Amino acid sequence: MNGMALLSGHVVHHLSHSKHHAGRTRIRVPPNQAAHIRERLLAYPAARRVVADPATGSIVIRHDSSLNDLICYVEAAGIVKLTGLPEGAEETLAGLGPVVLSSILGMVVLAVIGPRFIRL
Repeated sequence: MNGMALLSGHVVHHLSHSKHHAGRTRIRVPPNQAAHIRERLLAYPAARRVVADPATGSIVIRHDSSLNDLICYVEAAGIVKLTGLPEGAEETLAGLGPVVLSSILGMVVLAVIGPRFIRL
C-alpha cells in the first residue's frame, strides 16, 4: 500500500469450500471500485472465478480455500478490509449436535401442527 486508507468491503454471503464444490463468497464494495477490486482478486491463487457487478458493487468469488484464508489474502495484499463476517450456517448447525437439532425439530413440528395432535 502507498499510505492510502484500505477500502472497506462487507461480506454479504458465504458458502464454505468442500471437496465437492468451490467456496462461494459475495462481498459488497464501493460500486466505482468493483472492477478494479475484481482485477486484483484474480491474482488470489485459490480463486477459480471472480465476477463483479460495477452497478451494485457486488463481487462473487468462487475459491478453493476457507473464508479465513480469503480474508487474510485480500487484507494482506491491501485489496480491501472486510467487515460483517458471517459464520457459515453449516458450521453453526454442525456445532449444535444431534440432540439440540432434534429438540429444535420437535419444537418446529409442535409449532406447525399444534399440541392437540400429540397424544401423551
